[in-house]
Amino acid sequence: MKAKEQLKHMSPKVKGFGTYLEKNMPTVFDVPKEKLQNKILETITLREAVDRIELLCDIEITKEFGDSIYLINKYRNDITHHSLKLTSEEEQELIKELKILYVNILGFFEVQIPGIYEKIDLERFEITQAEMKQWQQDMEDFYHDRAMSDLSEDDLR
Repeated sequence: MKAKEQLKHMSPKVKGFGTYLEKNMPTVFDVPKEKLQNKILETITLREAVDRIELLCDIEITKEFGDSIYLINKYRNDITHHSLKLTSEEEQELIKELKILYVNILGFFEVQIPGIYEKIDLERFEITQAEMKQWQQDMEDFYHDRAMSDLSEDDLR
């Protein structure tokens, strides 16, 4: 809260990254620690964020919805930190879980923001198998070209 209070008085950063809200605007992590009584800000876990939604915002998160969020987060962590390789069956399980989470998220947000489902549904797109195969081939070509550009003549001998 102290960081957020200090943030209101800070001017835009000279250089920024991203376009989340307003480019070059400082975040709570840019507030000098001496303005925070020398405390260092720390991020919260996903579980803590969900707890805060329930306790501070008084919004119910069903067990099924919470479990879906945590499972997807586990997959995300495994993929991000361990270069996870999935079997065909595991891929299908992940796709199933993503579909369940998608439906749960839309239902959750529709209760909190009426009309959001229709807006999202209008923006949703689907691709054909041929388009997906072309995209995969383009990605393979891109990474192959990138890997080859990093090689020197000595690497090829």
